[in-house]
Amino acid sequence: MRLVLWSSVRSIEEARDVTEAVLVIDGRDAGLPHAPSYYAAFPQEPSPFGLLTFTPKKTRVMSADCSLFVALAELAKAGSGGAAVLVCHAFKNGLLLPVAPGGQDVFAVTQSMDTIDRLIDDAAQHDRIRAMTDSKAVLAAWATFYPSLAWPPGSQPPSLPAKFSDADAETLYRQWFARWASALKVRSTADLSDLLARVKALRAAKLDRIELRACNIGGDSTSMARVRKFFGCGKLTAPTVGTIYGVVRVAPLVAVRRRRDSHASTLPPVPLGHSDFRDAVISTELTLETEQTRGFLPFTRTRVALGRLEVVPRTALHLDTIDQLHGFRFVLRITEERHSHYRPEAWAAGSAKAPPPDPDIINQFCALAFKGDTKFRDTMLPHAGLWTPTKPNRPFVLPLEGEYLPLIAKDPKDP
Repeated sequence: MRLVLWSSVRSIEEARDVTEAVLVIDGRDAGLPHAPSYYAAFPQEPSPFGLLTFTPKKTRVMSADCSLFVALAELAKAGSGGAAVLVCHAFKNGLLLPVAPGGQDVFAVTQSMDTIDRLIDDAAQHDRIRAMTDSKAVLAAWATFYPSLAWPPGSQPPSLPAKFSDADAETLYRQWFARWASALKVRSTADLSDLLARVKALRAAKLDRIELRACNIGGDSTSMARVRKFFGCGKLTAPTVGTIYGVVRVAPLVAVRRRRDSHASTLPPVPLGHSDFRDAVISTELTLETEQTRGFLPFTRTRVALGRLEVVPRTALHLDTIDQLHGFRFVLRITEERHSHYRPEAWAAGSAKAPPPDPDIINQFCALAFKGDTKFRDTMLPHAGLWTPTKPNRPFVLPLEGEYLPLIAKDPKDP
């Protein structure tokens, strides 16, 4: 099995155009709290439209104020023809961002987008009436406009009296507008007006593209088209599968001593020197434990045979064909404990220069998985990827692997 890797060229920048983008992240504990540290360590994102890079100046991590309300203004900073990335939770019906700060149960799904679009149109008609100078024309316009207003579900809309004044109609309109502020969990009618203004400002900015790194929404073409229209950008991308962001402490690949007549290991594990063959055996045992485990950076001259077992291991980031069981210098396991919640584990070997986990080995893995020119050397590893348990030997796909971009959908499909 031969793998196509971004890192097989001299640099990612040579492979595609590079664009500096605005980065907006839902950094709440309920959002993607590990995404900020990942992009701080590896400030780029592959895209079907060309590589995106990020700077701290153009990165906004939303926390207590996380919302569509805040994201709209941040995305607009990309400006005409610019690019922005929004990292948040999503599903096939829209974004799991609260519409307003603190609004926990009203999200930026397609239904909310439809409501906001209708409010923008109705507010514009209200402004046209307010600009009229002929009193009879004003009352005639109100008589047509007010009955057309859609009230939030469960509301009992008051009727316009048979005889009414401009002030009477304006009062009812303001009640209607306040009901929608409450329904969208917006704090005030002033904030609702600001929300509508922010939507219009983002559309007026005419971004070239907005890229979502948000679960599954790319698998629904109707929602993709709706979100792109709502944001007013030329192009939109999003994954067709789940997204993963995490931070894991890389453990050492070491042998462990066991108590006599016991299958339980002693604590803590005890390193037994530097032996490529021993490390290869340990890494091979790890990769065979669960289907969510993959090995990386094979030992080039070490082939492991566990009894008569000879299988193609779950491996990647290596250009040579692997025809038998090999050991690996780096092992990564990601387990989905519940929907969209992932538990990572990682192990790295040692070397003649450093005990396990050797930061240089972690650096080699990161250069092939996340950023080709990275200088990252640490045992606390931020990571990201796409969740693909239905792919043979690929429970997850990392950003620089050849399988990553085909899982990012585009709207329009052929811009």
